Amino acid sequence: MKKMKLAKISVLLLLIVVCTNTSVAQGKIKVKETHGDLFEQKGRGFIDVVELPNGGYMSLSVGSAGGGVSFGNIIRFVQYKALYYIQRYDKNLNLVEQKQLDIDHLGKNLAFEKLVKFQNEFYVFSTFVNEKNKKKYLFYSKLNVGKMALEGSFIKVAEVKDPAAKTGYTESSFDISLSKDEKYMVVFGKDAEPIKKKSKSFFGKSSKQSKIGTYDFKFTFWVLDKDFEIVNYEKNYAVTLKESSDKFYVRDFAVDDKGAIYILGKNNVIDELTRAEVKSMKRATWVDINKSAFVLEKINSDGTTEQYITPENDLFVDMNILFDKKGNINLVGLNGEQVYAKLATTGVSRIVLDNDNLDEISNVNDNFTEDVLENVNDIMESEKAIDNMKNGNRKGRIQKKAKKKLAKMTPEEKAYFDIKKRAALNVNSIAFSGLDENGDAMIVLEEQHLEIVTTTYTDANGRTTTTTTYYYHYDDLIFTKFIGDDVVQNYYKKSFVSINSPLQKSMDVSLKNGELTVMTQGHIVKSDGDLSKVRDAELQAFSRSEKIPGMKRKYFTYRKTVNEDTILAPAQSGKKVVWYKITVD
Repeated sequence: MKKMKLAKISVLLLLIVVCTNTSVAQGKIKVKETHGDLFEQKGRGFIDVVELPNGGYMSLSVGSAGGGVSFGNIIRFVQYKALYYIQRYDKNLNLVEQKQLDIDHLGKNLAFEKLVKFQNEFYVFSTFVNEKNKKKYLFYSKLNVGKMALEGSFIKVAEVKDPAAKTGYTESSFDISLSKDEKYMVVFGKDAEPIKKKSKSFFGKSSKQSKIGTYDFKFTFWVLDKDFEIVNYEKNYAVTLKESSDKFYVRDFAVDDKGAIYILGKNNVIDELTRAEVKSMKRATWVDINKSAFVLEKINSDGTTEQYITPENDLFVDMNILFDKKGNINLVGLNGEQVYAKLATTGVSRIVLDNDNLDEISNVNDNFTEDVLENVNDIMESEKAIDNMKNGNRKGRIQKKAKKKLAKMTPEEKAYFDIKKRAALNVNSIAFSGLDENGDAMIVLEEQHLEIVTTTYTDANGRTTTTTTYYYHYDDLIFTKFIGDDVVQNYYKKSFVSINSPLQKSMDVSLKNGELTVMTQGHIVKSDGDLSKVRDAELQAFSRSEKIPGMKRKYFTYRKTVNEDTILAPAQSGKKVVWYKITVD
């Protein structure tokens, strides 16, 4: 470990804090910022905010009570109990009323799962784990916005397996999705399952390839109509894959206007090489990623099924489901290339499938442009010099320095140096995807990575202290748009670092008239319809010079796009809160 004096560490942290938020755009846009009055919230933080049909807004926050040790005849530990609160605001975001939202049921304290707007009504979904039966239940109850209370008792709608002893098991989960016309709601349930242990050889590496065969991956779903009647239910529905590994990761799911269910999952086939294979093939990595495909399974309301698997030779990093006006399925994804043990994102793709039989209508993909990669990967002149030298240009002082630098690179460093010209290194997932009014697909990507710095220092008395700091980086954006068979691209340069705590949400995106509007940390970013320009505006709400009477220092941990033009964000300082409304002109 590296040793240094305390003074040096202080300077390092100061520099990082000062440089946490920078950006570069291609022009400026106009935004309007307003805020409500200061109030003291109940709870620790906000978990949702919605625009009400009759005007004004409503938010939910969470807090806790209890905890610690109870001393009586018996010494026992007391668990924390989650408490939920509901707030209602006028159209200017001034607080009208605030009260606790009781989500207890049959004497049990339920855990809030999700607030869902369905058929112009709001419903609260909550869960409870029955340790005796080893199951997790999902309940719902209608929310009376006027009275700010639940109507009637909770009704159980779904259940999954959830063992009391969580160690060695995956997390059980529920997901909820609505059809575009809100005729149907689907609840998707995943049981907790034992975590499979890897078999290892004497050298700590698996000596066998992935077990290829036919596997069934089981899920449970419930399809509800507008009256919450179950119209389609399947317990332990099996997605059957041939020539597959035993791993299948659900990425997305949806229900269409006919009540059909779609499950999109990732199927990997990875060969873990032996020591002898690595040596004989002169490989620098222990794995071969032979397959990284996405599988779309469609379950019709009559029980018939269709399946689509992405092209065999293509490696995919991530993928989303979108429905166009004709009801056809649009799979928008990220293409990848293996570099050592990971997939690096090299471009984007759009696969359009027929809604009835999942036949492929079109398949368009494109690599990232040189201009985009040069900017998001921050390729310096010195790196260009190395590239020129590798291509035969060895003249000049810069090329001589480049030759020395290239000679010092490890094989892994050389591999990542080469892939920077073809891939966005820190893009691993789709941040946003959507279809505009013309049916053109748009994707927004954000560079994210975690940097862990462990530092050891010794004070004047010889005492040694080791600290570990986590730097969560949220960097450049990449915009892509599919216009027919063409793909246009642009980028937005930014840099934000959150120290020791990841952001609850790094950005919000809305799509209107073919233009993207993105709210990042301190900026609103907007693209033109053809992505020819990406402009921004610095938000005064995030500036330290913007003072709120009664609030010493404000911070933002939550934001939400409530419609195509408006973003809401609470500025907080302890329990003191001011809600900001940010409107893009």
